[in-house]
Amino acid sequence: MLVASLQLDLSAIEFIQRFGSTVDPIHFWVGLIKAPVFALLIVHVGCMQGFLLRVVLRLLDIVPLAVLYRVFSWSLLSMRCFLYCLRN
Repeated sequence: MLVASLQLDLSAIEFIQRFGSTVDPIHFWVGLIKAPVFALLIVHVGCMQGFLLRVVLRLLDIVPLAVLYRVFSWSLLSMRCFLYCLRN
């Protein structure tokens, strides 16, 4: 609402009315459910990769940039699977 009031000159009441008329409730609830699920998934993958990386770094002295790539790729893959399951 802050962005809507500053950038679009909409009051809070106008924003809520337009939000309710343009966004379906299913999209709102899917967004509220999806956000913490993927946050936990990203945290889990990041922690697991960090634990694995700690052992590898001791042996090989490798820079941990591959961990970020794995975390983002797993999160994108899981998001696509989640959305595919919701559509079918």
